[in-house]
Amino acid sequence: MTKPTKNTPCLRFPEFRGQWKEKKGKELFQNRREKGNETLPIYSVTMDRGLVPRNSLDRKMDDVAEAGDNLGVKAGDIVYNMMRMWQGAFGLAMQDCMVSPAYVALVPDEGVNTDFFVQMFARKRSLYLFTSYSYGLTSDRLRLYFKDFAAIKLHVPSLPEQQKIADFLSAVDRKIEQLARRKALLEEYKKGVMQKIFSQKLRFKDENGKSYPKWEEQRLGEVAELISGLHLSPEQYGSKRFGIPYFSGPSDFTNHDQAVAKWTGNCKNAGVKGDILITVKGSGVGTLLQLGIEKVAIGRQLMAIRPVNAITVMLYQFLLLHKNSFEALASGNMIPGLSRSDILGFKLNLPSLPEQQKIADFLSALDAKIEKVAAQIEKSREFKKGLLQQMFA
Repeated sequence: MTKPTKNTPCLRFPEFRGQWKEKKGKELFQNRREKGNETLPIYSVTMDRGLVPRNSLDRKMDDVAEAGDNLGVKAGDIVYNMMRMWQGAFGLAMQDCMVSPAYVALVPDEGVNTDFFVQMFARKRSLYLFTSYSYGLTSDRLRLYFKDFAAIKLHVPSLPEQQKIADFLSAVDRKIEQLARRKALLEEYKKGVMQKIFSQKLRFKDENGKSYPKWEEQRLGEVAELISGLHLSPEQYGSKRFGIPYFSGPSDFTNHDQAVAKWTGNCKNAGVKGDILITVKGSGVGTLLQLGIEKVAIGRQLMAIRPVNAITVMLYQFLLLHKNSFEALASGNMIPGLSRSDILGFKLNLPSLPEQQKIADFLSALDAKIEKVAAQIEKSREFKKGLLQQMFA
């Protein structure tokens, strides 16, 4: 790849020379304002999936309109939500469809490769420009109308170079998508196996091929201790690193020191590595975390389950599978939440410790595979971020 000059990228395929041309949005795209018709499928713009069929979304849409009021879109158009373009809400139409009248449909001019511009629009620099050209008194009212998009200046290479860059980055995207599908399949497999294990449809045998003893019903209090959290006032913790991490609720959950948001010198009522943190009050009741950090101070919204007669991994996976039971238990109380007696009295069927260890080893091996793929996904995404910074002028 060649070295950059003015209006050229840092990384460039060697067969291309010369500066990229500066062009305004109106020199690259036109604004499609055709009406839709009821024979066309309705699509919506998302923040992370681009343009997708509206009926594939779980959430209720607030941009529903009559067919005649919707915009007609052609395959190859780039559609963006004028209220969220500054956040990256855009997508490429893969087929003729209808979209909300609150959207803008960009029709590519001759010499424009839309796949190239989809990649360009995802860059931080592009999002900065979209924000700068949007109008509104507050961020939730910002809108990027076509007339303002039309004034944005962009650096654009020749059509063959656009195609080359788009093909290269699309190949990276496909690799990320393949890894994401692999991760999803592994997670689905693990979920199915867990259901079979904990319903005892799948049993393990010992080293001699003999069956383990029958599972026994026990209460959580028989196999674990419970540590209640302690509320800390704002002056007792801060964002500056000191003492130990402080988790006040599930939004603080992490097993990475660099991601810790709050720190405190108060070490009372702390969870330790291997504990299972459970949310007992407020939003996210029943949310769990197997703690991987050495020591963490916990607020009163949390409790720490400390296994004493159970294998931690096995117990954690069991509780994860029954998260809905904790949620139902919390909502059924007069004051929503989980009490100590709710948790300590929670009934569970558990195998003998040797079989627990066997199950824990099996599930840990699956987790290791999932984490390996997750790391590959993150590495690929970081690689692409670097490419987006260096392959555009």
